[in-house]
Amino acid sequence: MYYIGMKTFIYYLLLAGILVIALPIIVKAGNTSVSLRPILVPQRPTLRVTRDYRLPSQNIAIDVPNQPLGGFVIDVTREPVVVQKTVFRMNRWAGSGDDTSDRDITDVTLQLKDGTILAGPVSIDVSSPVLTFSDSIIYPIGTTEVVIRGKLGIDYINGDLIAASTTPKVDWKNVVGQYSGNIVIPEPGYPVTGPIMTARVPAVSIGVSSNPPPQIVQAPREQFVFANYSFDTTQSGEDLRVLSWPFKYTVQEGDPKNLRRCKLYDDRDNVLTTGANVVDPIEGSPSIVFRFDNYLGPILNSRLSTNAINDSGYVFKKNSVIFLTLKCDIIAGASGKYAWGYDEISNPLAIGVDSGNSATIVENGRMGQVITVIP
Repeated sequence: MYYIGMKTFIYYLLLAGILVIALPIIVKAGNTSVSLRPILVPQRPTLRVTRDYRLPSQNIAIDVPNQPLGGFVIDVTREPVVVQKTVFRMNRWAGSGDDTSDRDITDVTLQLKDGTILAGPVSIDVSSPVLTFSDSIIYPIGTTEVVIRGKLGIDYINGDLIAASTTPKVDWKNVVGQYSGNIVIPEPGYPVTGPIMTARVPAVSIGVSSNPPPQIVQAPREQFVFANYSFDTTQSGEDLRVLSWPFKYTVQEGDPKNLRRCKLYDDRDNVLTTGANVVDPIEGSPSIVFRFDNYLGPILNSRLSTNAINDSGYVFKKNSVIFLTLKCDIIAGASGKYAWGYDEISNPLAIGVDSGNSATIVENGRMGQVITVIP
């Protein structure tokens, strides 16, 4: 048999979440002595909720399922804890100017970071900014990160702000230890507010960089950089897919055909227009279309099924500034003055990857820098 000392025994009991109370016992055996006999008293489990700062405030899409509405961290000690009802309160329950009798936040679930659904789906209460999850949830000992995900209705408009909060001591009901059944009082007793999300429509702003500068170049050259373009999606609620994009080709002097094999590259110098999508301009034009690889043809419907454009064209990630470069070969013996830029009335098309809605496009026109070619 293996024996441990009293101090070691008490230490392990404390680690197990058991409170040890020592009472004196007088034992007479010749000389009087005092020993300690431990009395074991189970300690109550604890549950505390805080904001999850790993989930940042961000733009979210309108009328698209599974958008992040809030993030929280649940810390549990001593034993797993069962929560039988969980209430979150949104700062608003309807889109701007909408009839408050509508439910504008629907299909809401409480999930783990890996997408596992803990509770839901539910919809926000009618005329009340309350989300009530009645599913019983068991939180293990340690830290659990949860995310509220749902769908904003079409009555939300660009720029509406959404945030979720909860007061655990009031909003989390019938909370007990999984094994002991002891009542747990969730903490804190004040509201815990998650990150503020901004409802955004799909959007992108295009601009022409001042780099490269105007310069003189001797022909011939292969894949010379004529222009750099920026695509700003920091005001978009979702990723955007583009199948093609028009650019302005200006010929001040010389033969337009002196430039050949014009291609688009991403910021890692990967070619985005190959094969039949390589452009050989034959004349100056305010709108020469570059078709991205995997081009499927023109989109006639502004609200197209996501599956119809899946894996086609090029995707601009939301909350980003994407840079594309336009390069062309300059043929031997060429001369003239050439510029690639952008016309502010080109009216291109970009589509929200998730919603299928046409994006709002801000077009910043500019001729671009003139490159003088000499033989």
